[in-house]
Amino acid sequence: MLKQLALELEHASPDLILLGGDLLDLPWGHQGLAAWVEQMSQICPLAAVPGNHDRWVGLSRVKRSLGAVHWLDEAPLEWRGLRLCGRPEQGASPQSLLVGHHPTGVKAAARAGFPLMLAGHLHGCQWIWFERNGWDYPGAWFFAYHGPRFQVGPTLLLVSRGVSDTLPLRIACPRDYLWLELS
Repeated sequence: MLKQLALELEHASPDLILLGGDLLDLPWGHQGLAAWVEQMSQICPLAAVPGNHDRWVGLSRVKRSLGAVHWLDEAPLEWRGLRLCGRPEQGASPQSLLVGHHPTGVKAAARAGFPLMLAGHLHGCQWIWFERNGWDYPGAWFFAYHGPRFQVGPTLLLVSRGVSDTLPLRIACPRDYLWLELS
């Protein structure tokens, strides 16, 4: 999957790549991920937030092996007039956005006043039986914000379905990533 994603990103030539966590599912994937990050860093800067899977496989090791990544949970990134944050307490403004891992972080983003939050991927169910009113089911029966787009107070939440092929298993849940053009 990383090879296909690299080809798409090289062709698209983005200005910035934001990684929404769960960069690794299994502990032995560090070398492949590090090589991919190094390849992508030749195209544009990369910033990331960690996910629960990164913590499971060893967050300090993940961060050490990905030296080309700016970790938004450690410090916001000022980029072309935007403030990219990895935690709500880093401060919201009309020119800021929150990059989070879990979609439920939108409640804290809304309380802090972020106009936009990007979430790493759906949580709890990577299979889609049907979609209704912007919600993906059966996951929406059990997990909050299980779908691509939600408005929570002042905050627009955009949720990727993720690109992973390993865990959790995907059933009728196409891989995707968010592509934003900001002006």
